[in-house]
This record gives sequence, C-alpha cells and structure tokens, in this order.
Amino acid sequence: MRLFKTIDLWIQVLIIPIGLIIAITRTSDEFLFGVYFAVGGWQMFSAITHLFFQSRYLPLKSRKYYTFIAIAMCLGLFYFSFRSPINIEYGMFMLIVSPFMALWYVYISYAEKRRLEYKQLVHLK
Repeated sequence: MRLFKTIDLWIQVLIIPIGLIIAITRTSDEFLFGVYFAVGGWQMFSAITHLFFQSRYLPLKSRKYYTFIAIAMCLGLFYFSFRSPINIEYGMFMLIVSPFMALWYVYISYAEKRRLEYKQLVHLK
C-alpha cells in the first residue's frame, strides 16, 4: 500500500498543476473540463482503491467524509443530468467545489502517506 500511496500522491501532485497550466494557456474551455474529469477520475479511482484496502493502512477520519461527499456529488451529477432546469446550477456548483475537493484529497493522501511512513519508522525502533 505504501507504493500505491506514493504513486497516487505523485500523480495527483503532477496532474493538477500541469493540467491547470495547460488549461490556462489554451484559449478553448474544453481542455479545462478534460482536466476536471482527469483529476476527478483519478481521485475517484484512488478513493475506491483505498476503500478496498482499508485494512492495510490507517485511514484518516477525513477520508470517510471525503468519500461520502464525493459519492453524493457523483450521484447528484447523475440525478441532475436528467433534470434540465437544475443542470446549470448543479454544474456551476460542481465547477466551484471540485477544485477544493481535489486539494482536500491531495491533503488526505499526503497525511496518510506520512502516517504510514511514521508507523513503519516506529516499528523499526
């Protein structure tokens, strides 16, 4: 799990700023939405992977909150995609909240990685 956490954290740390820089330098908005889906997709993959391997690390309490909120947002996305009057409001909500969710997940990943490394260090003493 330690290797996955390291790879996961590095992918997040690389994909967010690189995607943001490319999205800012491009004139079209399509790439920005691609960055949203790439970051969100990777973080959802990571969150689901962490759900299956919870016994191999010490999860933070905030991971549980993040997972609950992310699942609710995804279900809301599917629900509101079929209701046209609310589409724009929910889309704007997702556009504003998603960067904060992404940064929150990077923090969770970093804190859990540090906790796992500290636990390993303590066991060596």
